[in-house]
Amino acid sequence: SGGPLLNRQGQVIGVNTAIYSPSGGSAGIGFAIPVATVGRVVPELIRTGRYVAPTLGLLFDARINALANRQGLD
Repeated sequence: SGGPLLNRQGQVIGVNTAIYSPSGGSAGIGFAIPVATVGRVVPELIRTGRYVAPTLGLLFDARINALANRQGLD
């Protein structure tokens, strides 16, 4: 994990991060971070030492969820 994910033209399109392998070997389902995400996150990591993911600014209100559950709206 951590190596480049390449397309058929040899262009980097992501960074491999993990693999799900029922056998424990190197064959299975691979997971990668898209290169556009890497290009956005890495400069901030270098600059500040951390990355804060963007949010929509929405808050969850447990009271509304409880009311919806009581009324069968879940």
